[in-house]
Amino acid sequence: MFDSIRTHKKYLMAFLLILIVPSFVLFGIQGFTRMVQHGETVATVDGHD
Repeated sequence: MFDSIRTHKKYLMAFLLILIVPSFVLFGIQGFTRMVQHGETVATVDGHD
């Protein structure tokens, strides 16, 4: 089994890349949308929220 992994490293890396990259993209989009959303105002300074 380990011999097949050793001989097919490129395929294994591509497979892992296909699994890992979309999760980073989805969590990045989720974090960005959470950052962009405006919550309720906590304080007002000189008339600005």
